[in-house]
Amino acid sequence: MSSIIVSVRDLMVKFGHVVALEDISLDIERGRTLLIGPNGSGKSTLLNVITGLIKPSSGKVKVLGYDPLRDNSKLNKKILYIRDKDDFPRLMKISTYVGILSSIYGKDRVIEALVQLELDKHIHKRFHELSKGLQRRVILLEALVSNKELIIFDEPFSGLDTYSRDMICKALDMIKGSIIIASHIPPLMHFDQLILLEGGRVTYSGEYRHDISTSYFQVA
Repeated sequence: MSSIIVSVRDLMVKFGHVVALEDISLDIERGRTLLIGPNGSGKSTLLNVITGLIKPSSGKVKVLGYDPLRDNSKLNKKILYIRDKDDFPRLMKISTYVGILSSIYGKDRVIEALVQLELDKHIHKRFHELSKGLQRRVILLEALVSNKELIIFDEPFSGLDTYSRDMICKALDMIKGSIIIASHIPPLMHFDQLILLEGGRVTYSGEYRHDISTSYFQVA
């Protein structure tokens, strides 16, 4: 089994005359990868290309050996993408969602994750009745129970208080598969690899370096 789960070569993404990503080439290996960069640097665009939501203007992308566009149905069985944008149905009861996940992944596993995220006491509420921190925990439930080979998170800590952020970090640290996290908030987690995007270009890609990460978050 190859250690490389994402391979990007000569990637360019343009929206009209605006170049969002330019000349991106990188490899992401199995494990935990942190993707950082200022707003507008292209983090979400890169994740959308990796998951097949955006067609690149040029270049080649492989994820777990698949083309994200041509092999999207096969790839979706192996990855889970949790975006910053909350698409969760506002009126859905948490108990209904727990039932859906239980039918797919097994009730015991879902209940365990529910308790771990301290959502069990909110199970009879509707999504819109929860605070943003609790809503984000609900959205992360599937990530904890799915056993997907690769789980991708776009800004999972945005707008959260310290308690919710710490709880989610601890939960994500327990995921067995590979994860990619794009964040402008420093996660208190272990990472194997670091990617820094600036102005649509990769300025660092390699082994996780605390000095680069710390320096970026201090500046940001």
